[in-house]
Amino acid sequence: MRIVSLLVVSLSIWTPCFGQDIPPLSLGGGAGQLGLIDPPNEECKGPVTVAAAPDNGIAILDEVNHKILVVAAGKDAVDINLPPNLIEPVDLLGTTKGYIVAGMLGQVVLLSAGGEPLATAATAYDPERGQPRIVVSPTNEILLENLEGIRVAVELDRDQVGEVIEPPRVCRRPQLVRSRVYDKQNDEQIFS
Repeated sequence: MRIVSLLVVSLSIWTPCFGQDIPPLSLGGGAGQLGLIDPPNEECKGPVTVAAAPDNGIAILDEVNHKILVVAAGKDAVDINLPPNLIEPVDLLGTTKGYIVAGMLGQVVLLSAGGEPLATAATAYDPERGQPRIVVSPTNEILLENLEGIRVAVELDRDQVGEVIEPPRVCRRPQLVRSRVYDKQNDEQIFS
């Protein structure tokens, strides 16, 4: 239930950013459902991260069901299956043209908004250094970053990738939602 609680908190933080109410999500392995494995006394598995979606929705990376679940107000949830060769998906970034998904071993997949694989990239990421996260440099370069802050480049065509989607600025609070784009904001704007 820890993951479910964290997901509810994440969605409650994100949904006001988009000015919409997201319908409740159910747990399971079917269409429109989120996967959850929560065995007693073991590590639980479930949704990994939340990102803005190209259609003003919210994209949830579901590690258990190996998919992205896209939810938006007034619409049915949409499943986007991940390629079977993507090992342990750990991070997700929404762009104007689709999604960038990173796997634990440093492999990266670019999917269209409809879920078609557009490109893949192998990186020099070292999985022994921890779970990668996708970041965008000040020069708009896509990178994988480890917990120590060490970054490796991801070779994807920027025209295929599109622009990174971020929630509206008034909603981004550094202690609640990590920013994926280098951006200096003043306190007045953050806390307004």
